[in-house]
Amino acid sequence: MADDERCFEFMLNALRLAEGVDRESYSQRTGKDLDAEAGWHKALGKGLVEGSADRIVATALGFRYLNDTLACFQG
Repeated sequence: MADDERCFEFMLNALRLAEGVDRESYSQRTGKDLDAEAGWHKALGKGLVEGSADRIVATALGFRYLNDTLACFQG
């Protein structure tokens, strides 16, 4: 699986969870740094996701428009 696909697949599963996921699990499962991902910054800028030092989660808006949120992570 290509790197871009791996990142998208991770977010596809992670952002469907109302409680979000552990932030560190992103790098463990994708091999990439979340803060270096353009899709993460795009989704943040649109108010679709939020993150703390330990969790990432879709906002209420991002959860409502989950397909648009996930589109930010497609290569």
